[in-house]
Amino acid sequence: MTEIKLPKPLYQAELLERPNRFVIKCYCQETETVRKIYLADPGRLPLIMQRGREIYYQPDFDNKSRSTEGSAVLARMDDGTYVSLNSHLANEVAEAGINAGHFKEISNREIHKREYTRGNSRFDFLLENRQDRYLLEVKSVTLVDEGKACFPDSVTARGRRHVEELTAWQRETGNPAGVLFLITRNDAISFRPCQEIDPEFADVLKEARNSGIEVLVYGCEVERKFIRPAGRIEQVW
Repeated sequence: MTEIKLPKPLYQAELLERPNRFVIKCYCQETETVRKIYLADPGRLPLIMQRGREIYYQPDFDNKSRSTEGSAVLARMDDGTYVSLNSHLANEVAEAGINAGHFKEISNREIHKREYTRGNSRFDFLLENRQDRYLLEVKSVTLVDEGKACFPDSVTARGRRHVEELTAWQRETGNPAGVLFLITRNDAISFRPCQEIDPEFADVLKEARNSGIEVLVYGCEVERKFIRPAGRIEQVW
């Protein structure tokens, strides 16, 4: 089963402001109060984090050890599209998809190790089959404008380093590697790196692809109760 169930209950709220990268303030319809909610996606989320946006969060009102009162799970766009607000969920979806053979480019491989450390980076998965080992990094994509998905939505030195070290892995070990861009919403038609936002990342990704690093792009089906991997997304770059 490739479906990842989302937590219950989810409370509906209206976004008021984002004081910092990891906190949003929302008016909660369920409790008729303003709540401070943890946001586990440090991206800029420019088209999502807008005042009045419909937010769904997992409440945690009585936990005195935390400074927030719940965790953001989903946003609902004006057209009804749900977007995952927890970038960590992308790894769970990726793991379920790998185990189910959902991603065609790596369907003949199994997970050997999660969170594999090499050099100065920690990668999401080390895969293997009888022939070789395959280093895989997963990136969660939420920026979609009129069906066009783009990554990153802010400058990412960490992302650039990951791609550079994937290329070094391939060169030094002779083993393959790839980046899985998982678009955690269901309205993407195409994908490209955001040259205008982070030209260095875009250039490094192009160089990596030219040197043999696989670039995989898949969408997700996202609903109030679950998220699961969907079909391959066309790359236009």
